[in-house]
Amino acid sequence: MFACEPDPLPIHLELPAQQLVVSSLLIQGQGVTIALTRSFSALNSGLTTDSTLLTSLLVQEAEVLIIENRLDTFRLQQVQDGIFVSADINPVPGNVYGLIATDLQTGTRVEAESIVTEQVQFSDTKGTLIPAGDDSLVNVSYSFNPHPDEDFYMVNVQKLSVDLDQTNLGIDLDLVVPRTFTHLVTKTDSGDQEISDEFIFIVNEDFFTGDTLIVSLASIGPTYYEYLEKRNNTRFGPSFVSEPYNAPSNVENGLGFFNLHTSDNQIIIVE
Repeated sequence: MFACEPDPLPIHLELPAQQLVVSSLLIQGQGVTIALTRSFSALNSGLTTDSTLLTSLLVQEAEVLIIENRLDTFRLQQVQDGIFVSADINPVPGNVYGLIATDLQTGTRVEAESIVTEQVQFSDTKGTLIPAGDDSLVNVSYSFNPHPDEDFYMVNVQKLSVDLDQTNLGIDLDLVVPRTFTHLVTKTDSGDQEISDEFIFIVNEDFFTGDTLIVSLASIGPTYYEYLEKRNNTRFGPSFVSEPYNAPSNVENGLGFFNLHTSDNQIIIVE
């Protein structure tokens, strides 16, 4: 029977061109963070160790600019490989913010633009600890009144450390590179009535009654909502290094998404 097996056919696949991948994070009152990584192919991801691959994806030198209303330019400072921050940007609803990022090692340049949506605020938040073996689970419940002109929202939650590292810009490094869970919600079913919902947040470390979470609420556009929805379904690691698969992008000549917004941040003491 083995003699009847055909010889394997040689298959040669060219690797796709490497592109810059943009991720953005805004912490109200803390500033703006831009993460720059390089895309990678599934064809070569298994040829090296995870740590070596991760190191090779981080952009080590770049010029990152954000331009407000095509007038005021902010130059972001690098705090570690792939992470660029500015504490001077406070997005204003309706304003247009443009991103220009250039990889100084390869000369690759990407551009993107974001229009800030209207701010919404929580009317109630609560966190309840759920005993669950090695992992800590927190049931996060919330409610808010949606904006009449905004249909898509995200709720981000992360553990708030009491001993945060500080960058040289006075920004909490634990917030700059967070382990954040993103919960998405629309007002399709509720109309303009108050939205109330809840979800389970896995802390993945010891967590106790009296510990704290930071929960943020923001309205977002439909394309960014779709991007986050697909990222949530396909992510396999930290958000800044997980390359979306077939996800929408607003980055010209690159991948990922650049989005700025205003958020309502609440500190929850877990019960």
